[in-house]
Amino acid sequence: MRMSKASIILVMVPLVVAASDDKTPPKGFREVTPTNRAWVAWYPSGGKLRESEELVVLPRFGQIRVFRNVLERKDTSLFAVSQVRLPPKFFRSTAKARQDFFVAVACNEFNAQIKEQKNIKLGTMAGKEFLLAGRGNMVRTRIYETGAQVFRVTMVGTKKQVSSEEAETFFTSFKRASKTSADKKDKQ
Repeated sequence: MRMSKASIILVMVPLVVAASDDKTPPKGFREVTPTNRAWVAWYPSGGKLRESEELVVLPRFGQIRVFRNVLERKDTSLFAVSQVRLPPKFFRSTAKARQDFFVAVACNEFNAQIKEQKNIKLGTMAGKEFLLAGRGNMVRTRIYETGAQVFRVTMVGTKKQVSSEEAETFFTSFKRASKTSADKKDKQ
């Protein structure tokens, strides 16, 4: 069977498009989805992965619920994704107040100071990326806010680790699920 150049191009274009649409983790990574199915991210293989849920009471605002998946490795690097469900009073505060709160929490949690910050976007979700400098480590964190939910994607390690290709793969793999089982459970 003889194929024209146009036929070959038409056959090859879908292959190129499919190859650039990463649906499976690259070698050395595993896909992680929390129990509530709110998001998906690719974590590096190895290390100890823990999932937790906490309720925290904010004196002026009420109770927040935090869902977290953390991977700790022997080289002391850490990869984490957190989903925070905000109480109505806190959600009604200004976007800047909420952003300031979550940055202060990260600085306090990792005993670090802000070195850099930039605006980012994930689909329609606006966010900010922060590079924090702590004692002996760097913290790179992205904070996305959508409605009454905040997502925080974080990596802790050396300056080289937080700017590595591995870190980029972790950060760019994060995707929010359209509807979470937690959303459905809250409506029941």
